[in-house]
Amino acid sequence: MNYGISLSKIRKNLSINYLDLKYKIQFRYESMRLILFLYQNHLYKFYVTIKIKLLSLLIIMVIFTLEILVLRIKIPLLIYLKLLT
Repeated sequence: MNYGISLSKIRKNLSINYLDLKYKIQFRYESMRLILFLYQNHLYKFYVTIKIKLLSLLIIMVIFTLEILVLRIKIPLLIYLKLLT
């Protein structure tokens, strides 16, 4: 019985489907790697910006506390000097 399909045609068709599937999987793998790379890069940039913002906030807080300390020392000193004169 010959149904018009030879074994070599079936093998050729299967190999084409296998290669097609292989390239699709490889393409998806590469695209997922690219997405993960971009996501990691974005997270790193986000981490760096958060770190910079926190550092700048810390510097502002230090400057503010120093100003408060200077005012706490300066105002009583000025009052004391005014009382003396």
